[in-house]
Amino acid sequence: GAPGFVKATGHLTLTPEGLRPGGEFRAVYRQHFRKDSLVRRASLRLVFLESASRGSGRSRRTFSAETVHRTVEKTDAGILADQDLTLGLEFTMPADAMHTFAGRNNQLGWMVQADVEVAGVPSETKRKSLDVRPEPPS
Repeated sequence: GAPGFVKATGHLTLTPEGLRPGGEFRAVYRQHFRKDSLVRRASLRLVFLESASRGSGRSRRTFSAETVHRTVEKTDAGILADQDLTLGLEFTMPADAMHTFAGRNNQLGWMVQADVEVAGVPSETKRKSLDVRPEPPS
């Protein structure tokens, strides 16, 4: 960037950070702007991540997949000096949603990802994990 340029970064919060299938949560991305700015694109996504590994040593292979379940987006938003960009996502996890799992060779998890593109400054990505706990046995 330009000499002396300090990029303001945003904050991503999840409330609550842990829930059960069928539970509700809210994600909020907030960034303060010190000068007039053009937000080309800002998005929040709820993503399910899967990864599986097999083999060992040099023949170890990992396969990964991401599935986007929900997206909110703003495009071409003018933000005035000393104002905030705020983007929120309220979501109810499906009752049959898979819970977070971390095994030796397999991982399943949920996250919220914020992507922000502002004219004239580097893009920013923030990710936060969401702990989805299994339903207790009935």
